Amino acid sequence: MIQKASKSFLFTSFLLLLVSTVILYFYTKALLREEMEDSLHSISFTIENMISEQQTPYSLPPLVEVKKVPNPGLQTIKDTLIYDPSQEDMELYKELTTYKKINGRYFIGNSAVLCYLTISCIYFSVLPEQGKK
Repeated sequence: MIQKASKSFLFTSFLLLLVSTVILYFYTKALLREEMEDSLHSISFTIENMISEQQTPYSLPPLVEVKKVPNPGLQTIKDTLIYDPSQEDMELYKELTTYKKINGRYFIGNSAVLCYLTISCIYFSVLPEQGKK
């Protein structure tokens, strides 16, 4: 009788572990995607404010690029590979391309965020602040 209960318990535990692992994987994946997109939109908003305040927008190709364009296009978010000369390999980035009309002119802005850096950003944002009681 005890062996039968133990087998049922082990089977149920394994099944719950498997289901919770899959749920946690998809939840974490969605959370990371949302954080990366928030970072990209924040960069876009900062550049838009710089242009509207008549400041020269900065560009740091290939991570941040701003150009004037004659006509607007569609906003896109995509995965892309960018060569990192310091590591001498290709890195996976999430890239936002957005078009904005500012002061009567259209601008295209491309901004990219390194995918695995977002993981550490989330990790450190949930840590409690040191020194506060």
